Amino acid sequence: MFEVPLLLMILKTVNGNLCTSFREACEHLGLIEHDKTLHDCMTEAATFQMPSALRRLFATILVFCEATEIRQLWDKHLPSMCEDYSRNESNESVLEQMVLRDIRDMLQSMGKDIKSYGLPDLVETDGSYDSEYREVTEERQITADTEHLDLFSSLNHEQLAGFNDIMDHVMNKKSQSRFKIPIKLTDNSMCGFTKQSGTAELLRQASP
Repeated sequence: MFEVPLLLMILKTVNGNLCTSFREACEHLGLIEHDKTLHDCMTEAATFQMPSALRRLFATILVFCEATEIRQLWDKHLPSMCEDYSRNESNESVLEQMVLRDIRDMLQSMGKDIKSYGLPDLVETDGSYDSEYREVTEERQITADTEHLDLFSSLNHEQLAGFNDIMDHVMNKKSQSRFKIPIKLTDNSMCGFTKQSGTAELLRQASP
């Protein structure tokens, strides 16, 4: 039988080289993700994913991939994660806070606390401005691709009918989500947002 210290040394040895930790040994053996792999994953995703998807990917990496250099991962990929917000905001500190709030919300949905990951400090607000800013900003960032608009004009009668059916379904779902419309409507049904909310501000800005 091996003595415990010798056994531990054997477990930390990979291809004849003694690793400094069990994690390093596992990385060399391909048993867990190396941080370089995570960087590559974020970089590749940035070439075809929207910034909102990158933020969700980053949150997922934090929870499931045991990254050891989280701050470096954050610093390198923050520009890609805030690209959509930067269209209407140039202040880097504000942009960082906007991304942090999104990451916080995603982590909370997975039962995690953003404070556990060594990210920059999140400046807490009373919630009203945060929600308002996000909802108004999201709508302002929606753009219509000219090529897609041109395709719409080329649809035949059957294609147009199918397109309209799909859009009706999508818009109904979006309206229910955005304006908190109850799925089952009654004579007493009300939208689930307050006049101080971001949704209310969005309606005020959209009104002529």
